[in-house]
Amino acid sequence: MPHVSLVCLLLCVAWPRSSAFLPPSGGPPPFLPASAASGAGAPGHSLLSVTSEHHWKASTIPALGQSLRRSHRMVDLRMSSTAARFGIQAVTQNPSAMARGIVGMGSVLASLPKLAWVGYNNALGLNPLLVDAITTMFLYVLGQLTLSLLTGKISSKSVMSRWAFFGIIDGVFTHKWYKVSEWLAVAMHPAGGHAAHVGIKIFFTGGFYTPAYCLLFILVGALWDGKRGQQVINTFKEQATPLLKGTVPVWTALNVLLFWYVPMKYRVLVAEIFHYVYLIGLAIWEAGTRAKAAAKQAQIELAELEKAAAEKQAVASAASS
Repeated sequence: MPHVSLVCLLLCVAWPRSSAFLPPSGGPPPFLPASAASGAGAPGHSLLSVTSEHHWKASTIPALGQSLRRSHRMVDLRMSSTAARFGIQAVTQNPSAMARGIVGMGSVLASLPKLAWVGYNNALGLNPLLVDAITTMFLYVLGQLTLSLLTGKISSKSVMSRWAFFGIIDGVFTHKWYKVSEWLAVAMHPAGGHAAHVGIKIFFTGGFYTPAYCLLFILVGALWDGKRGQQVINTFKEQATPLLKGTVPVWTALNVLLFWYVPMKYRVLVAEIFHYVYLIGLAIWEAGTRAKAAAKQAQIELAELEKAAAEKQAVASAASS
């Protein structure tokens, strides 16, 4: 392969310190004749001037060829090592290269969650309010998408935009409330321990923040739907009591875990994960309830049809007699 030999020759000139071109024990280079290496010939003369044509052909050219072959093998080894490192070496040459490449890619994929967590913490340290708002918006939209998959009803862009907006509001208000609750706990009981502070935060969260947020949720939803005046009041009358009964007890129990175990900087994230799971559980429960109601309604309709058929048969029998 002439082009490979030419490359190797250029490497010999441009890379004289490589171990492929220097003798292992500090002796003369492998492509120099012994007489030239020992200083034979007139001082200042070149290699050609101190060796005869016969000696050049008989000694230097074979030695140079041997050095080029060694260089060629070294380049092949380096190329093979680089190819195996990136998992692109041909399987026919080394079948284990692909396996090593797959293992390397697997290790990279396995490190992605750790990298994502490190990035999340870095962003949280820079702007926690913005990160909490974006995280909550993402989980709200993800919850709505999951509900669509479970119920088989595709949500419109308006519905998705509405839930994204609710997520931003929830993230901002919840982030601020957790700071306020921490301040309230310390202000009301400065010498209190962890249990006392948790109790204060649970009391104010369940008694004030959660009901207030439920009412705000109804108000924003009504305004988003274009309702005004009496329509908003009617919406409050219809939705306030069921929403409060279903939300306050559940979140009071969850707040015990949040305030007791979760650090404040991760509290919004964990709370919204709870909210996501709560939405999915609620959707599954509602789907089961609707299925039972549909089955019960089908049985009622079937019984009515059977009753009507029996009455019709009785009338026909009476008419024929």
